[in-house]
Amino acid sequence: MRTLLISSLFFSLLLTLTGCDKRGRNDIYPPGIQDNVLKVAQADPELSVFVAAMKAAGMDTTFDRLGFVTVLAPSNAAFSALGITASNVGTALPAATLRAVLRYHMLGGSVPAANLAPGPNAAYNTLQNETILTTTYSGVNPGTWFNGRARVLKADIKANNGLIHKINGVLLPPPGNMWEAINANPNLTFLAAAINRAGLSGTFNSTTGLILFAPTNAAFIAAGFPDIASINAANPATLAPILAYHVVASTVVNQTVGTLYGLRGRLFSVDLRDGMSLTTLQGSNIAVSTTGAPGVRGTGNTTNCNITAADLMARNGVIHVIDRVLVR
Repeated sequence: MRTLLISSLFFSLLLTLTGCDKRGRNDIYPPGIQDNVLKVAQADPELSVFVAAMKAAGMDTTFDRLGFVTVLAPSNAAFSALGITASNVGTALPAATLRAVLRYHMLGGSVPAANLAPGPNAAYNTLQNETILTTTYSGVNPGTWFNGRARVLKADIKANNGLIHKINGVLLPPPGNMWEAINANPNLTFLAAAINRAGLSGTFNSTTGLILFAPTNAAFIAAGFPDIASINAANPATLAPILAYHVVASTVVNQTVGTLYGLRGRLFSVDLRDGMSLTTLQGSNIAVSTTGAPGVRGTGNTTNCNITAADLMARNGVIHVIDRVLVR
């Protein structure tokens, strides 16, 4: 799972810093607040990797004259889950990729936690010029979440030019639409070949509101496709319904318990509930299980297909990578 997430980071859009709102030197700071966002973060030992990342990306001096900003700062534990530490952050990712990731964690202006729209999946534009989604939950998985993968640990940490919300996950900017996201992931090359062979690339390229349970290369091999050549030799009419059985549209999300989620084309792992029944584009249902390792099961699967990498963002949907092919 760590390899999948880091691979996704490397294939994120490599956008460099563009112009930012500037603070005038005569701006009046909030009473009692003397330090900018980065200096405030430096005072928190749980944000040392974030601070190191800012420096490695060459973004530390930006905060000397940056306009008001809201920073979603991943904790050290969040970076550690990706194998990233303060000592290796400068070499783990190219500087341009690191800048794109960090800018994806920043909102223009000061947005206190109480002002965040509760959702589900309320959209905000980041300094990376990509959309980030927030939902506030009660009951199961309570709290405020971003992109379904990062929960606010501590909100409204004040600085003289904005706020910090400390979060427990690293957010990955989408590399493009779903078709581009699939092609950017080296563990989904068999899936990309199958989609192309079935003539469905246009569907994944332009259709909005898709939730894809994406089998890995190993999953296709276990299902009887030893290589991409075998996929390219398969009957497109056979592949198409198999692929459609792995896709759920947000407009037809059907669940047997709880409340309807998945608005705005997203059904994140935090939204999944044990016992959900999801209607696929093929027309048949798949079952969700959150007992033990989260996963999904087709009517022909004897055990769960485990979700090995969840909540991979695309501009027109979300991808959950699974370790087996769903069978009807």
